[in-house]
Amino acid sequence: MNSTPAPAPAPRLDSALRDPVIYQFWHPIAPRFGDLDALGHVSHVNVVRWLEEARVVLEWPIQPLDQLRTGPVMVLADLRVEFLEEAHLGQDVRVGVTVQRLGKSSVTIGQGIFAAPNQQCIAIAELVEVLIDQATRKSVPFPAEFRNHFGQYVR
Repeated sequence: MNSTPAPAPAPRLDSALRDPVIYQFWHPIAPRFGDLDALGHVSHVNVVRWLEEARVVLEWPIQPLDQLRTGPVMVLADLRVEFLEEAHLGQDVRVGVTVQRLGKSSVTIGQGIFAAPNQQCIAIAELVEVLIDQATRKSVPFPAEFRNHFGQYVR
């Protein structure tokens, strides 16, 4: 008999992430046939891809592709997702992004995916990204440009 106790369940994400009014940045998504799984709804893998796509678009002004080869780079340190409802082909979908916390070298981002026609919340996510030096792989403080950019989206 195994005497190791079961791990405690992960804490639930902030329920405010289910409310579209908290988001300052929006990115539209067009579900594709290739996003579907065997059950006919959008696969959880593609839901996570949508979250990534919205984050990349949000950060593009401060992390253009040419900087990714030379300057400091944002890396994903933590990601938690709650899948709430199914998404289907033909729905208009949008991903909301908000900054929950802005630290010295890290940012905590909240996201929600909403589907038309009634803005049903499909999924919510919280993640932490850290700015690192590519050579040392150590965290570095955000430059003013990064702080100002993320500051626009603090809720």
